[in-house]
Amino acid sequence: MHMAAGQAAISIRCLLTNEEGVITLNNEIETGNSEETKYMLSSRAAQKGKHLLFLILISLSMYPNHLLANGIIQWGRLDFPPFEISAGSFKNKGIVDVFRGIVERGLVNYKHEDAGLMTYTRLKVLLKTDTICHGALMRTPEIEELSYLSVGIGIMPSHALLTSMENYKATFNHQNMISLQHIIKMENIILGAQSRTMGPVIDSIIEKHKNQKNILIRNVPTINGLFKMLFHKRLDYIVGYPAEAMFWNEQKPQDRQLAVIPFKETAGQYTIGRLACSRNEEGKKIIKRANKIISNQRMKDDFIDSVYLQWIPENMKSNYLEDYKRISPRTTGAALSKE
Repeated sequence: MHMAAGQAAISIRCLLTNEEGVITLNNEIETGNSEETKYMLSSRAAQKGKHLLFLILISLSMYPNHLLANGIIQWGRLDFPPFEISAGSFKNKGIVDVFRGIVERGLVNYKHEDAGLMTYTRLKVLLKTDTICHGALMRTPEIEELSYLSVGIGIMPSHALLTSMENYKATFNHQNMISLQHIIKMENIILGAQSRTMGPVIDSIIEKHKNQKNILIRNVPTINGLFKMLFHKRLDYIVGYPAEAMFWNEQKPQDRQLAVIPFKETAGQYTIGRLACSRNEEGKKIIKRANKIISNQRMKDDFIDSVYLQWIPENMKSNYLEDYKRISPRTTGAALSKE
């Protein structure tokens, strides 16, 4: 019995000694087998346990909430296939979706939360009033005022002429480039486009001719409506991203495939996306950490393949890969350091 009581006392002493890694405790505990000793042991252990818990709680209260939670990143999403795909068999497999997943896995000290699907206008409001991030936005004066931008995550072919494969074969005889100015001057054709920025060169050409009867500018959320008009013979051509044509082709039969013809006016020009976070200290911190991940990943073949290549037309892949490896390393952070 004396041995059992002694072992009990030693066990309690070891328990308290093990907790010295958190906070120093007095481990001078009496040993014995009397009821008084047992009571004293349990009483002192309980008091020191309470003392330890109190000090831990005080210590934790001194740290900012974002450190306790390891940081929380709210990710905003847009409905802009194939860059961001919110429904269907390709849901969450768009260019920005895949890239965002790579960044999320790299930012291991953060908890990642989905802020939900939103309009571009709503995203801009949240960038201004809250702390939120988006996987890839183009650098514009407005976006730079609202957010910190990362280094470029890669490049995508700029807007091109899109038409049905049937029309392409009948009209262009496998021509690999066309002038937008030439197309617009063809009064017997109807050209459609979304009401959105398409880069300074194309924007300026469209602006000069927007009142022509053969130019149809539609304020629609996605380009699919224009594609449907094309196959119903209500349009002849559309100005759009090559990737948008590839997304359509992935879902449609062979007799409803689109062809992509690059514009001479924008030959060799690419759209560069950048991760964007609210222009505050937390947003700046996230971008700095994300830059390291992007710089480490963006030139790897598996990154280029998984994020981009599925959405590049076959007739553009060779030049695209050559230009990607030439241009992407030079796309530095737009807000943290000037290009």
